[in-house]
Amino acid sequence: MLPEQRIQIIREKLGNKKRMKVKKLEELLQVSRATIYRDLSSLCQEGFLMVSRGEAVLLYTPPDPKHQEKSPDFASVRNLSQLTSIAHAAVLLIEKADSIFLGEGLLCFLLARQITASPDLKNITIVTNNFPAALTLSSYTKYVYMTGGEVLQNTENYYTGGPKFAGNLSSIYVNKAFAAVDGVDLRAGYTVQSLSQLNILSHLPEFSANTIILAPSSRFGCRSIHQLAPLEFGRILITDSGIDRSYSDVFSKRERPRLLTAGAGL
Repeated sequence: MLPEQRIQIIREKLGNKKRMKVKKLEELLQVSRATIYRDLSSLCQEGFLMVSRGEAVLLYTPPDPKHQEKSPDFASVRNLSQLTSIAHAAVLLIEKADSIFLGEGLLCFLLARQITASPDLKNITIVTNNFPAALTLSSYTKYVYMTGGEVLQNTENYYTGGPKFAGNLSSIYVNKAFAAVDGVDLRAGYTVQSLSQLNILSHLPEFSANTIILAPSSRFGCRSIHQLAPLEFGRILITDSGIDRSYSDVFSKRERPRLLTAGAGL
């Protein structure tokens, strides 16, 4: 059986069962444990699954081909090009010896991908609560640490958080923390959708020298349900070239945060 065929079978089994013992997959596919782990490693790189204590665990539910138009896959994210441009601008701020924190969500996952495409960043230290980001980075950079806490899920991925999250950060300090927000408003500041995300991001100044906020231009002028902090909370705010001129004019007069527009040069 070809590797592509085995991987497709694993996809289908995990899509139905959500988790399976590695030993069961060996028996099902009649291959060695080393071969199974090679196949699982490929799927880990995609953020499809994680392997923990001898089990393959699904990280996202693949779209049903019968409802493909209603369940777009990763490649069909509407503003993917804008999000990718933000991630590219963000990776240019990371230096060879940096230690960084990556928050939850698609933007930080895209930043993780940008890091793996940067040969000079193999020796950076990464702390994250973003499962797909950690899996993407684990075979590339030398030092990747997952924060403790409850395993939670949002519409984009799995991450760790909850009431015990802050306690697991007491011995951590990084040069730069990258976090995505759901709203940027001149009066309300930064806002987020989930209470767990609020709890996580509010602790950034305690363990990071510099907080860097990522937000697509479509989120400017929007307010989500939870207020995180005033705009000064972030040292740098990165967005895409679609930002309205009125906002870029306002931020150009502010000392903090410094607004970086992807594609406009750093």
